[in-house]
Amino acid sequence: SEKLVKMTEDCIEQLVHAPLPVGTHLRVLAVNNAASRPLDMKKFEALPDQLTHLDNIDQLTLDKNEGFGIGVNKGLDFMLIAERWPCDYVLIFNNDLQFPYQDWLLRLLWEAEPRYVVSPCTDVTATKEAVAEGPVDFLPKRLREVSAYCWMLKKSMIDAIDTRFGFPLFCPQFSNYGSDDAAA
Repeated sequence: SEKLVKMTEDCIEQLVHAPLPVGTHLRVLAVNNAASRPLDMKKFEALPDQLTHLDNIDQLTLDKNEGFGIGVNKGLDFMLIAERWPCDYVLIFNNDLQFPYQDWLLRLLWEAEPRYVVSPCTDVTATKEAVAEGPVDFLPKRLREVSAYCWMLKKSMIDAIDTRFGFPLFCPQFSNYGSDDAAA
């Protein structure tokens, strides 16, 4: 819908304008399905010239909506497994996020560790340990599970999962992580 496309464009705007450490480069891939209206890529064409850390913004259009997990896996296959975009970290997030701090991306990078997924707290999540009412700066917590609304992880972790299980991150049997239990 028009509303979802606008939310995605707003979320990309927040991402590309977030400050990053010097020498860090950002590439953005929006995964969309053919039934949806594509993003207005003209809106983003001038951004790589204006922002020194932004390399490009691209869009991957899938034949149909197969759910969150499969869409993420196809995006990872497109940009990482095919080695189109070499990188150290991957950030996966829902298109409806609004970040309370301008430096939200820096905060995630500071906490990133090679063997863990880093995710911010939110006021709406299925994982009670990751809930926060309003913007709060908590010390990092190690949890057994966390909703997949915003994850930062090392590319090496994705490579290890793909090598061991044959899919880059999410098991294809579960199409909508976090929504599966509500639909059952």
